Amino acid sequence: MTVTKKSLADVTELAALLAKLGADRFCLVEFTPYGRGLGYLRELKLNTEDKGKFAEIFLAIQEKFRDVLAIDGGPYGIVEGRSEVKNGKGVKRFLRCYSRGLASDYA
Repeated sequence: MTVTKKSLADVTELAALLAKLGADRFCLVEFTPYGRGLGYLRELKLNTEDKGKFAEIFLAIQEKFRDVLAIDGGPYGIVEGRSEVKNGKGVKRFLRCYSRGLASDYA
């Protein structure tokens, strides 16, 4: 999920829905404007206050759903800490790198 000013309020509800549907991972990244996204800078980019709310929501859903859903991502796709998931695997650090439209995950 790309977190924007418009989608920030939906993060917790989406995490609950994913957990209910049996997903085991939820990745959140902050909207980073480039290309055509620069045209939506004012409308979508999180300000300092929004980033604080995002951090609070991120930590809250990580705690609430830790037994069923790994919460990955955070600002710019980087998260420090550990998320427990139902299959016993954990995430110590998650980094998603984008290159030429392809995504690679590193744990």
